[in-house]
Amino acid sequence: MSYEDGWAAFNLEMPRRIPRSEFDAECHWELVKAVTGIPVSVESPGELKHQARLAFIRAWNYDVVYSHDDIAACGVAGFFFEPLTDLRVLAERYGQTHVLIGNVDTRALLSGSKARIRAEVERCITIGRRCPGYFIGVTNMIPPNTPVEAALYYNRLYERLSRR
Repeated sequence: MSYEDGWAAFNLEMPRRIPRSEFDAECHWELVKAVTGIPVSVESPGELKHQARLAFIRAWNYDVVYSHDDIAACGVAGFFFEPLTDLRVLAERYGQTHVLIGNVDTRALLSGSKARIRAEVERCITIGRRCPGYFIGVTNMIPPNTPVEAALYYNRLYERLSRR
């Protein structure tokens, strides 16, 4: 795996091929297992997950792998992030200095379970409440197949719990 094409693209130098990076595919444990043969799951120990992620990234030939620290060092004002990103970690590191947007897992709304939706909203609001630039939002959108009652319930919870 080489980062040459990724860095060329970052520098607008027209690399020989279109570079690749994915968002969180390396945390889709069934996919990781299928690609790498490593028997990993959500319950696996952290070191096994780490090794499986690296093997997956090599197998899929990512051209750039970066962290939120790398992105912050470039001078960005904030982050819009996926539900697999740990909101608590970003809030601790950047919650007072950067805008944070998102982190409600769309799968909670798709499930239609009020308990699961409530847990997601409470988790995000509890963490984001102390961050001046936090915007709650359903990451990966509220798709058209979301049960309407689930979306309305999410909104009612937001309205009830959003006051600082």
